[in-house]
Amino acid sequence: IDIQGAEILVLPTAMAEIKNKVKRIHLGTHGKDVHEQMLSLFMNDDWEVIFNFFPNSKHQTEFGSFDTRDGILTVRNPNYNNS
Repeated sequence: IDIQGAEILVLPTAMAEIKNKVKRIHLGTHGKDVHEQMLSLFMNDDWEVIFNFFPNSKHQTEFGSFDTRDGILTVRNPNYNNS
């Protein structure tokens, strides 16, 4: 999902549907405040955080370092049932 800052408007209102239908979300966030709010939204709903890279930051991984402009947040829904 990369909706240029509108994630803060769209995702909270759709969480019930998302929780029932979505296994994993890879989200581009725009701004530290938006990133923090999206992270809290998913963590408060017990989603598993896979990647959490704040925007406008330098990050170190086992594969090397990289800088971000947009934030990167990947979360997995542990309650997703594909049946």
